[in-house]
Amino acid sequence: MVVIGAVAWLGGVGWRAASPWLLAAAVASGVLDAAANVCYVAATREGLFGIAVVLTSLYPGVTVLLARVVLGERIRLPQLAGLLLAVAGIALVSV
Repeated sequence: MVVIGAVAWLGGVGWRAASPWLLAAAVASGVLDAAANVCYVAATREGLFGIAVVLTSLYPGVTVLLARVVLGERIRLPQLAGLLLAVAGIALVSV
């Protein structure tokens, strides 16, 4: 990834033409992904592997919520039911 980024930066592939919002979103995504990986490793080292795995497996729910917030998509009844069951599952596992 670093090599691809360096080639794109030095080769002038059009990164400078990208909007500042897009660049900020890409940087924020990378920072949040790195932070999530650090938190996952820290949780597994502390013996909280079961909870870490359950929370990690909820990424489809985050995708549905982001689609609602960012794109304005409607959440259908099966999606809402899945999200509510996932929240109930987290409550049951964490207690």
